[in-house]
Amino acid sequence: MRMLTTFCGFSVLLLFRGWVLSLLWGWFMVPLFHLPPILLFEALGVYLLVRLFCPHNSEQKDQKEVKDITFKYIWKVFVHEGSYITFFLALGWIIHLLL
Repeated sequence: MRMLTTFCGFSVLLLFRGWVLSLLWGWFMVPLFHLPPILLFEALGVYLLVRLFCPHNSEQKDQKEVKDITFKYIWKVFVHEGSYITFFLALGWIIHLLL
């Protein structure tokens, strides 16, 4: 059950990240460079390509914390990533309004 909850949670985060990327693309890349807008799954593909070539530098965890993945740890990661994505969405929205 815990694995299913974790999978669903991170799937929601991935879809949210793709949605934010497609919005930011539409707000900035379309008017500035006259590129076509992208859909959610195209945005996810762009995200995965960027993630592949520019890996995210995560903090090193000690072995005990890596072995003991609890609900509290998963929730902490979920909230951190969600707030990180939301921050960039809000920042992009403010800049979009100023353009």
